[in-house]
Amino acid sequence: IVIVDKSNRHPSESEVAVCEFNGEYTLKRFVKRDGCGWLVPANPSYPEIKVTPDDSFSIWGTVTYIIHKPRH
Repeated sequence: IVIVDKSNRHPSESEVAVCEFNGEYTLKRFVKRDGCGWLVPANPSYPEIKVTPDDSFSIWGTVTYIIHKPRH
């Protein structure tokens, strides 16, 4: 369960954003480098995704809390 602040559509690079990317939602950090936008996963085993002008992209909000069950 995540709690999202929909009023914050310009997250800092340290915040996790809820992004709509080509028709799907994802939770990633959004970083700008050399004039390009990048979706950066928390897990370094996964690749970063470059956001191009051809992509359908928007930031839906910023994650403020994550609620989860404790691990057993």
